[in-house]
Amino acid sequence: MRSTARWFALLLLASFVTASLRTTAAPVLPGGGPKVPDELLSLADVKAIRLDAGPLPRRLLGIGADTEAYRQVIRKALKESGFEISEDEDAPMLVSRVLVNEDPEHPGTIAIQHVIALRQRVVVDRLDRRLVVPTASVSIVTLASHDNAAAKLDSAVRRNLRTFQLMVNRATNAGRH
Repeated sequence: MRSTARWFALLLLASFVTASLRTTAAPVLPGGGPKVPDELLSLADVKAIRLDAGPLPRRLLGIGADTEAYRQVIRKALKESGFEISEDEDAPMLVSRVLVNEDPEHPGTIAIQHVIALRQRVVVDRLDRRLVVPTASVSIVTLASHDNAAAKLDSAVRRNLRTFQLMVNRATNAGRH
């Protein structure tokens, strides 16, 4: 009985040691570490992008938001994150859109959704064609009062673009391994 308990304890200890070595050594072991999804990997090494920041919905314009100010927030956030805004037709295009919704049961409150998608040229083997499609997207939703909608939009845009930058960084690092 004692011998069985000792073997069980030893087996348990060996399992923990193996699991911890596998976890900490995953980046250096062949095939180690989590697999990065293709959608994320498609963002590797993105540095220059074209920008398509559509106009804001009328409802946001009616409560103080401004399309040009929104576009400036995007340009500034992208530049601060190290992206170059390009006019090159071959550069991936970052599409930015804002959607809003209001619930009549909650007057004075507005839901703001900021969506960005990176459109890139890819080859679809099944069709034997090159297409321009969104390869990755990020979305964020925030609730705002009519009084602070413009500020909440700016904050949501910056957070969303920060998430995009982190995704590009993760994809770039994964692509090097």
